[in-house]
Amino acid sequence: MIINVGLFIAGAVALTKSVLYMDRDWRLNSRNRLLSFMGAWAFVWCAGYALMGMEESFSAAFYMRNVGLLGVIAFMTTEFWFLTYVSGTIKKGKKLILAVISVASVVDYILFSRGGAQEFTRVGDRTCYYANESFARNVHSIYLLILIVVISWMGYLWYKRVELKREKRLVLNIFVVNFCIVVAAIPDTFIPLMGKPSLPTSGFGGVLAYLVICYMEEKYNAFSISASNLSQYIYRYVTVPVLVFSHDDTIAFVNDYGTQFLGLEGKEVKRLDQIFEITGEESNRLFYEIKAHEEVKQEYKLKSLHDQKRCRLNFTCIRDSYGETYCIICFVNDMSDEIKKVEALKLVRNELQREVDEKTRQAEWAIFQAIATVANAIDAKDEYTKGHSVRVAEYSAELARAIGWNDTQIENLHSIALLHDIGKIGVPDSVLNKPERLTEMEVELIKSHTTIGGEILKDITLIDHLSDGAMYHHERFDGNGYPKRLKGEEIPIEARIICIADAYDAMNTDRVYRNKLPLDVIQEQLRAGKEVQFDPELVDIFLMLLSAGKLSGDEAVEVDEHHASERTGRLLQSLIHKNMQKHKESDGQDAVKDLGERDYLTGVYERQIGEGYTEAIMQESAGCLAVIDIDNLRRVNSTYGHLAGDSALKLLSQILLEHKQDGIVARYGGDEFLFYMKMQNQEEIQKVLEEILYSYKCQRDAQPSLKRTSLSVGLCRNRKGDSYEQIYQNASKALYNVKQTGKSRYGFYQDTKRAAANYASIDLRRLVEVLEHDNQAVAGENMEQQELKRIASYITKYSRNYTGTVKIAMITICHNGTEEKSLEQQEYLMRCMHVAIMNNLGDTKAATRFSSVQYLAIFLCEEQQAVETVNQIFKRFYRICNDRDIDVSYEMKECKMR
Repeated sequence: MIINVGLFIAGAVALTKSVLYMDRDWRLNSRNRLLSFMGAWAFVWCAGYALMGMEESFSAAFYMRNVGLLGVIAFMTTEFWFLTYVSGTIKKGKKLILAVISVASVVDYILFSRGGAQEFTRVGDRTCYYANESFARNVHSIYLLILIVVISWMGYLWYKRVELKREKRLVLNIFVVNFCIVVAAIPDTFIPLMGKPSLPTSGFGGVLAYLVICYMEEKYNAFSISASNLSQYIYRYVTVPVLVFSHDDTIAFVNDYGTQFLGLEGKEVKRLDQIFEITGEESNRLFYEIKAHEEVKQEYKLKSLHDQKRCRLNFTCIRDSYGETYCIICFVNDMSDEIKKVEALKLVRNELQREVDEKTRQAEWAIFQAIATVANAIDAKDEYTKGHSVRVAEYSAELARAIGWNDTQIENLHSIALLHDIGKIGVPDSVLNKPERLTEMEVELIKSHTTIGGEILKDITLIDHLSDGAMYHHERFDGNGYPKRLKGEEIPIEARIICIADAYDAMNTDRVYRNKLPLDVIQEQLRAGKEVQFDPELVDIFLMLLSAGKLSGDEAVEVDEHHASERTGRLLQSLIHKNMQKHKESDGQDAVKDLGERDYLTGVYERQIGEGYTEAIMQESAGCLAVIDIDNLRRVNSTYGHLAGDSALKLLSQILLEHKQDGIVARYGGDEFLFYMKMQNQEEIQKVLEEILYSYKCQRDAQPSLKRTSLSVGLCRNRKGDSYEQIYQNASKALYNVKQTGKSRYGFYQDTKRAAANYASIDLRRLVEVLEHDNQAVAGENMEQQELKRIASYITKYSRNYTGTVKIAMITICHNGTEEKSLEQQEYLMRCMHVAIMNNLGDTKAATRFSSVQYLAIFLCEEQQAVETVNQIFKRFYRICNDRDIDVSYEMKECKMR
């Protein structure tokens, strides 16, 4: 009775351990599943034998014996599966061997559990059995012997394969565990085979073996070396809080550091809202977003309940081959120090912002005073028009306010109106103040003040459209004005507003040739000028303002005469000097101008100048724009210094200038150049590009520090009148495609997809040459030699025991959309391809990444099977990424390994 009770307790312990393993990511971990099954079968084993010994009825004992026998055979088979999984020793034919052992177990159970194969008797207070059928007994003995031999053989292979002492010790422990099972099974399994009463002790051996395996797994993480739980081991002991959520959003795992950091010691937590300040509804919404989002990684910021620390939570969603969530891994980062720094930066920023605002107000006031001073100085030239510019500015601002302009637009218009007559600086005072009728020549001289004012102000960018008021305020709505005879809405709206205000002030003030007009006459003149001189809609609004008494016309801004004279002189001097400087045409000044347009290091045009000249040429003729990038220039700078990098820039600029003919060469950025050619024939363009690449390669090889550099070129042909921005974007896309599929080459925008396939073919051919011949035999510079050798070494190692022809497929991801993919999007596509490949690879296939847009798949099988596998990979990829702008292609070659 004591043995029977002990057996039942031992089985209960094993069952409890099994339930614990079922709770530890049971669905996600094959190792945990097998351990759970082993514990359950150990319980069945012990319970069956315990109940058999307690039964008085031989028929009941027979059924309990069969239950225990089922536990024995199932336990041993499950253990064999577990050891096969963690050891990884059985490679080829693994499924066949496992299937044979499982079938043998079923057959043995059927034969040995029949009524004729067992006979029961009673010894003292316990019920025992005999095995009395020689055939069933022999089959059972042979089965057990084969199982022991296979496990021993597998353990021997495992021991021979491993190299670390820790691994060898693990194998020896497994041998000891199974030896304990055999010893404990002698009294109730082997003794009855000899016709003697049994003693049910084998269950103790099974439970002991099971608990030892569990102990090695939990305490020493013994199976992490050959199994997939290395990441869990890292998560457990890494000094970053790690939370793992199961598919139902409950917490399945918290590592040791996370337990301490989040104050969870001794607490049972299952939900996110038990750790952070977040409601259950918000938590459900958060996990829904994580699962539904296409991006694998996402970030959230929450406050912990333990010590109110602000934390950054980085979630990584792990999905299976069906796109369903395996689990969600969360890394928690303490943001306390970061927040303190941010708050300190905010204080500094606010203080700086206050200073900037104050300086801005002072600058705006200084600008206003300078503009007002200039306006008063202009008006002072004509004694009959003092305050004219200030009044026109006020009228214009009032009209702009009435039509709904915002404060910034009104302020800008006020400044434009203040300077609308600045061109009178160039008109003699004798003409401005002449009381008699002006001659035709004097009238033309007066009219020239619009052109003079426009020229003076056109290069000043402080205020938008500043020159429009001075240039066009005498244009007429019917097209009969001056200086450009613009018509209707061709006239800038600022000038149309100033025109009305200027005419009103002229009629409302005394002039040298007449007194000011009565208000009713002024209104009548404004109405008569609708659609002739004035914009009809604007003049109607102006008349409404005039009738409402909102335009007094008698107020002016007063400025101290002494300070006005000083500021006026300085401002006008700078404006006039800037205007006159543009029209001087001496040789020395042209040289200075040209020097200002050139890059000081390379001597080619700077970016903006080169773009301007290129755009001008593109409006007149067709051609081809090339965007050229020097590859690995940063590496040269970091290795040999910036002088070496500068020599590469000078070398390329010199070569481009030699080939430019009547084109344009400009330095676009640190290692990028623009090269515009006035030619459309593709063969001619290719000839020039090949000469440039060859010339650069020859001269580069003469300088050891530049041997790592090469040129990548993207080209796009343009028609006459094409947009420069669009052509440049297309050339940049072609350059991007060239750099993604291998450097040191050129590609046209129209041919990027075809070029990508061609480059993939070249790279695959060169790789096959490395595998079939000597590594040194490969020429060209499509990839660095060491990278080709690395990939070739990987393929050689993988296929070293294969005697057939290896099939190698180069899988390339091409982008067909109008918008360029970012690096993050490109990496996401490659991750999708990785998932698609991993879900379709078996024992005869392998894969490795070749470039940022390419994967290599290696097949040790027939070609038809390899093609079918690639097609399955493509189908899986499109289901994952669901991007219609992506095209996936492949090329396959056979390789006879040397």
